Amino acid sequence: ALDIAAEFDCILSIASFSKDYDLCYPEVVSDKTIRVYGGRHILYETYAGQFVPNDAIFDVVNGLVKVVSGPNACGKSVYLKQVALIVFMMHIGSPVPAASAQICICDSIFTRVRCIESVSINLSTFILDINQISKAVNGAQSRSLVVIDEFGKGTNQNDGIGLFTATLAHWINQAHECPFVLAATHYHGIFKKNLLPRSPFVRYQTFSVMLDKNRNIVYLYELSNGICAHSQANFVAKSAGIDDSILRRADELLVAGSKRAEVGVSKTQRINMAIVREFLDLDTDSVESFHSFLSFIG
Repeated sequence: ALDIAAEFDCILSIASFSKDYDLCYPEVVSDKTIRVYGGRHILYETYAGQFVPNDAIFDVVNGLVKVVSGPNACGKSVYLKQVALIVFMMHIGSPVPAASAQICICDSIFTRVRCIESVSINLSTFILDINQISKAVNGAQSRSLVVIDEFGKGTNQNDGIGLFTATLAHWINQAHECPFVLAATHYHGIFKKNLLPRSPFVRYQTFSVMLDKNRNIVYLYELSNGICAHSQANFVAKSAGIDDSILRRADELLVAGSKRAEVGVSKTQRINMAIVREFLDLDTDSVESFHSFLSFIG
């Protein structure tokens, strides 16, 4: 009797919030496809009061692997969770937060979205990330949904890029048997160096932003085709109250890194660095080399 009452309560709850939050019942289709038009994240929408809907279309024509880039705080993570939540809600017989949707039966949903760290499990963040990806790589089938949010950031950047692109390539190379993959990343080198295989099953998407008259970023939260070249981390840091002197230095280092040059280094620092280099090149078995070093620092 309790089970029946609980099930009835659940059905009434679904019917109630379906009307209150403008949900629609998705069409269950036999084709390998996920088509969500005007999708929303119902929890964020309830909390924020306003929400910009976005489509999510996966099929052999529009791509099975979507790689999403964009500035920090532009809405990537919310979008990934939104798609996974809509697919999950459909599978429990619930209406979904969208204008309309056609979704096939998926056998599983794998996610690398969040790691809960705890001293009780004695595992690093990166190992937790790897474990989640391992389950997806070994378990995802043709009609699985895989959602990956910034995998690889817990280790060296080159290692992270290598693991991230190799994982996506593993699925891309499966062609028509590739699962539905939705991945967000800040590894812009993937696009600049064309690290992913060229395939009609891959699409690159980003979230639109614009600059106001004060050159500040305005987030539009609209998904579009394309790639993002900059994460705009300094803008987010400024919004969080980071001191301007730190941000200026961060900009200098960013320029230095892109040009492989030394910037913002004082004369004293340059002299000290030159002395260190001379010392490291010193041949301790040679008296002549030692005298040359003394002459240099003198």
